[in-house]
Amino acid sequence: WEVWGEVNGANWSDIEHLDSTLMFYYKFDKHWRGGIGRGEYNSKLDTPELKNDLQYNVFKLSVAYTF
Repeated sequence: WEVWGEVNGANWSDIEHLDSTLMFYYKFDKHWRGGIGRGEYNSKLDTPELKNDLQYNVFKLSVAYTF
């Protein structure tokens, strides 16, 4: 088993952004690997011209072959 996580973010005066992922991988043999995980994306923009508040959650499924 392998666990992989990533968090990216920024916070300026009028912009907030967060993008995170957590994945669990299983190596079936020396070439094949499969994974399952969850991601979350948040973005908030608040300026005099534009107001935007976005959030979504994603289910992730991965299949990989290594040469």
